[in-house]
Amino acid sequence: ALFMLTSIALKLSLLIFFRQFVLERKQRNVMTYVTAVYCVMSAIGIFLALFPCGALVHLAKKRVNGQCMPTAVWNGLLYTHGATSALSDWIFALLPRLVLWRSSMTARKKLGVSLLMLFAVCGSLCALLRTIYTGTLHFDERYYDANHKPHYYHVTALVINMAILEMGIGITTASAACLMPLFK
Repeated sequence: ALFMLTSIALKLSLLIFFRQFVLERKQRNVMTYVTAVYCVMSAIGIFLALFPCGALVHLAKKRVNGQCMPTAVWNGLLYTHGATSALSDWIFALLPRLVLWRSSMTARKKLGVSLLMLFAVCGSLCALLRTIYTGTLHFDERYYDANHKPHYYHVTALVINMAILEMGIGITTASAACLMPLFK
């Protein structure tokens, strides 16, 4: 839930930032629409992560006992969330590219902005990897036994690491883009 809340804040800040540069109304509308769909998907994810299982203290036990939402439904939501995340990342990276290409900036500045956009695309690759490995998330009682291999953390580590990398790359790229005017 915290990941999805962070991703909503990041996507909204990126939308506000990029709407300043994208001048064509159609492109701005595409960015706004994709961000709105992403935020709705994330809000649904937050709701489904927090409320159907009750208190977070009992989340793992209830998931194992099948008292929460079925794993197939949760994984379906995570697949959709990952796909919309990657799509919005690509739109944020490619639509401003058209503006950059037509701009009167020097080649050096264009290169710097292009490298930032390339770094942002790396964040979307993390979203795609996270989405691919979502299918490995199964809840089994044995995962919580420290002596059993694979352990719960072995099963979820890749998905969690990709989620953290995705947000880290996104926040770093957005921060670097905002700091670029200071380096003039």
